[in-house]
Order: sequence, then structure tokens, then C-alpha cells
Amino acid sequence: MPIVVIVFWLLPHERLTIPRQTFWWTIAVLVPFGFALDFFFANRFFVYPNRGATLGIGAPALGGPVPVEEYIFYLTGFMAVLLIYLWLSEYWLAAYSVPSSPGEGKSLSRLFQFHPASLILAIALIGAAVIYKKFLPPSPEGFPGYFTVLVGVGLAPSISFFPVARPLINWRAVSLTFFLILLISLIWEATLAVPYGWWAISQNR
Repeated sequence: MPIVVIVFWLLPHERLTIPRQTFWWTIAVLVPFGFALDFFFANRFFVYPNRGATLGIGAPALGGPVPVEEYIFYLTGFMAVLLIYLWLSEYWLAAYSVPSSPGEGKSLSRLFQFHPASLILAIALIGAAVIYKKFLPPSPEGFPGYFTVLVGVGLAPSISFFPVARPLINWRAVSLTFFLILLISLIWEATLAVPYGWWAISQNR
């Protein structure tokens, strides 16, 4: 619904355009990573107890098929997040957008630039999770694999691209986009996904 509303009503109504090439390049980079997460890790960390809560169509993954909605989630989820950010950045929070020039992209001689602070943060978070797992919970066995995957996926782009992207980001639009996505996610997990058995955490994670 956010995709349809933003693309077919809000953007045309406000006479706003999106940088299509950049948008689709971003989708082309992010979506395969999301699909890879589903293929390699979905059955490792999750179970899907209520088949009736989904379309009932299986998609391939290691360890057995997963609901096809898991793959649709990454495709439409990334599109929705990008569109919400663009709408906020170019309309509601346009005063805080960073002006760009036609030759700006050509001036980025190095797209990949190492950001050591992000790597240090990732190591610190994973280390803290390992320490917590070993010493604080009632069952210290195992490794915080799911948390490690989340940290790796969340901070890998920052480790590689943050120095280049930082000057071009509308941080107020990012903050509000993050708030909206977090709010939607919390409502979804608490009121639909877990109660209806869409998914549950695997006990063998």
C-alpha cells in the first residue's frame, strides 16, 4: 500500500520525481542480499507453524521451502523504505535535503570507502552479545547467530559506503523513515505475525 500510494498519488500530485536510475540500482543491489538471507538463514532461525496465515506457496530455501511472502517482503520492503525516504526528503523535509549537481556522481572517485568506526561497532555489538549469551541468560549454550546476522547485514553497507554516502543523506528524513518502519514493524509483529503463527523463533537457532 505505501508503494502504490506514493508512486501513483503522492509523487504525481506534488509534481515530484524520483532518481529512477539510482532507485533501481539500489533495489538491484539490496534485493538479492535479502533473498540470500531467506535462502540461507530462514529455516535456521525461524519456523512457520500456521500455513493458513500465508498464501501457502513455498519458495526454495536451505532446509526446506519457506512462505513465498518472505521473498516478497524483501522486494516490496526495500521499495517501500526507499520511496518513503524520497517522499520525506523531497517534500516534507525538503528544506534539509542536500543539493546535488549533475556532475556530482562523477566526482565520487571511490564508491567503496572503508569506515572503521562501523567495523568497530559491529565487533563490539557481537562481542557484547556473546558475553551476554555466555554469562547472563539461564541457558548459556549456543551462539547468538541471529543477532550476528542482523549486525552484519545492518552494518556491512556502513562499513563499505558510509564515508561516500554521509554528505548526501537527509538525516531528518532518515530518522523519520526509521521511526515509521519501526512503528509498522512493532505493530505487525505484536498483533499479527506472532499471534497468528506467521512465524516463530526456532528453538534450534
